[in-house]
Amino acid sequence: MKGRAWIGRAGVVLLALTGSGCCKKSADPVGSGNAPPSMPAPGAPETEVVIDVVHDVARCDVYHRGAFLDLGSQSAESRFGYALAPPADLTNITREGSTWAQAFGRSLSQTFYTDHASPVFVAARVRGVAARQVTVRIDGRSWGALILNRASSEVVSTKVSTEPLEAGTHTLTLQFHGVARNQPFAELDWIRVGEPDEDPSTFAPPTARDLMIDSVIGNRPRRAIGLRAPGTVRCGLAVREGMVLQTSLGYLGPGNGEGVVRIVEPGRAPVVIHASEVGGEREQSAEVNVPLDAYRGKLVSLELVSKKSSPGGRVLFGEPSVSMRRATVPPRTPARAVIVVVLSSADRSHLPPYADVPALAALTNLASSSVVFRHHRGITTVNSGVIASMLTGLPPQTHAVMDAAARLPARFATLATVAHDGRVASGMFTGNPTSFEAFGFNRGWDKFEAFSPVSGVDTRAPLIDGARWIETRLQESKDERVLAMVHSRGGHPPWTATAEEIRSLPPADYSGPVEARRAGQVLARARGRRPRWRLTPADRERLEGFYALALISEDQNLGALIANLRKLGVWDSTLLMVTSDVALGGPSRVPFGDGERLDEDLLDLPLIIHFPGGRYGGRVVDAHTTPLDVIETVLGALGLQAPDGLPGRDLYEVAANPERFVLRPQFSSLGREYATRLGDHVLRGEAPKVPVLCDMTLGPTCSGPTPPSLVVVAGTLWRETYFHYRDTGLGKAAAAREPATLDPDTLSALTVWGNQETRP
Repeated sequence: MKGRAWIGRAGVVLLALTGSGCCKKSADPVGSGNAPPSMPAPGAPETEVVIDVVHDVARCDVYHRGAFLDLGSQSAESRFGYALAPPADLTNITREGSTWAQAFGRSLSQTFYTDHASPVFVAARVRGVAARQVTVRIDGRSWGALILNRASSEVVSTKVSTEPLEAGTHTLTLQFHGVARNQPFAELDWIRVGEPDEDPSTFAPPTARDLMIDSVIGNRPRRAIGLRAPGTVRCGLAVREGMVLQTSLGYLGPGNGEGVVRIVEPGRAPVVIHASEVGGEREQSAEVNVPLDAYRGKLVSLELVSKKSSPGGRVLFGEPSVSMRRATVPPRTPARAVIVVVLSSADRSHLPPYADVPALAALTNLASSSVVFRHHRGITTVNSGVIASMLTGLPPQTHAVMDAAARLPARFATLATVAHDGRVASGMFTGNPTSFEAFGFNRGWDKFEAFSPVSGVDTRAPLIDGARWIETRLQESKDERVLAMVHSRGGHPPWTATAEEIRSLPPADYSGPVEARRAGQVLARARGRRPRWRLTPADRERLEGFYALALISEDQNLGALIANLRKLGVWDSTLLMVTSDVALGGPSRVPFGDGERLDEDLLDLPLIIHFPGGRYGGRVVDAHTTPLDVIETVLGALGLQAPDGLPGRDLYEVAANPERFVLRPQFSSLGREYATRLGDHVLRGEAPKVPVLCDMTLGPTCSGPTPPSLVVVAGTLWRETYFHYRDTGLGKAAAAREPATLDPDTLSALTVWGNQETRP
């Protein structure tokens, strides 16, 4: 089974976690008089398939008398260590009706998982080409050698180990010996990390060709997974409300068998949710239809198990799938005005309704008529990268704004260009120099205004001028629709404060270096591995005071904007989104950095959305969202069609059906560094190093090996990460990085902002 383009259908694990299969968007634009994106067409089935296990079984783990690795197939692709791309020295070919891998490099590695300790041996079907011998290692320890036949393919094996291999994730490495001259060292069909057993029968490898079978079960032809005993197919599944497991159990071959369906929660014993005797003279079969609500909100493993089968026979799992009822979304109120306010460096702990901050009255009142998203997570810590993802709906690996000196390529459609094509007036107003013209963000807007922090203009200018432009456009025509994006300073320095306000800031008699005008530059010198000075408690207290003053000013202007929209009579037809680019960070951090490591204190962002008509106002949503959802939500409100293949969701749909989007993977990246979150678990790593799984319920930091109880979680998240990078960062859709050309004015603005460190 070969890989697919990222805009196509995802694999089984991806489908299970994201719900891509259950919530595909309609081709009809919202607001065109057609049904909303997830409304079923007349005559459409009431349920939708979330997982089709047969279709994408290569993304699951397969076990038959040990761990089984099918080389040359997609199932092996994410197991070549922890690189984010397949090895360049490996080529897939088809030989003897099977997929094989030609190894041109001196070594080949595959990761695998065992859930219990056992002595093992390593066997492989392989043909030697340039290599005559292979040294086998597991986790760096020698496990024996394989002698290869150059004339034909053979199954070769090491001896059984004298000591058990512990439960957990392991790396198998084959080291080839020989001299290769423009030819591979070897060709491999499959590798097995087997466990000794009493079964004297010949091992039948469960390759993709052998595993998937067209057969008749219960007098109906079905596409099935066929497993010899003992055999298991294990798939990761994030369970949401209303999911139902369906399959048909049957048998192929002589004798009879027993099929079992299990659910395994991390650290707990497997739970059998169905077991049936199948086959025999009466050709017994069984229909399985099991609700999974008991596991909703949990990441589990779904296991299809052949517990017993006669020699030459196989237990069949016909068309195994997980489905749920089709979502329906009530018709929406058309939007005349869509406004996205991005508060630079805004932090949940400083904003209502995430925190009780009476001084921020506008945000407090806004939350009462809006939807509050509690698990909105940033996609990178590069400010310009976040804005690029909001405008394009694409992850950083695709648009290539992965560092503070990159520019958004002109090849990508943005909110501005789609709005222009849809005859929507659009304007962007930014006081943050990371989204100035030099970084490519001016393209496509009818109005683009940048307010430099060195120009002396009012820090409130982006919101004030944006509000003025919105009012003018709405007054010019009662039928015109407007889109405005405001990237304001938020709480970021440089700050503006009167002498009286500064005197009232804590601590009393402060004489440190943190002051309104040059704070960004001063803090830049306190950042990095070799800081020139360190923040004292008094410095942090003064910084907090300036930060709070800045947010109060932003809140007042936000309140004025809302009041004006009410006065114009368009508030009920306005979508107002308030969010941030990168969070302020925790109390131990030097704040306002750009492109810092992917820590949760920088990625936890606020998101408040007032939908037209106040729809779902006051609702607090636990669904997992990202900046990739911004473009879908904005265009959906305007009745415009988003570009094809975007991975985000329309948050109006999420607000209407929040339970469908719980445990959605949230990907964050910074070059080759990644932090993939699913619920309380975060997989952190930097390719090609071994990643670490963090349990956020135990604290924000983590280290050390993944405990055996969580290796399935870690494996699922790694596979999600790998395919996300492969499909979005290494495919044809990805752009080459374009460097930004910084003119003197932009460079001066970035210097004051603290992004270009200055020398004393």
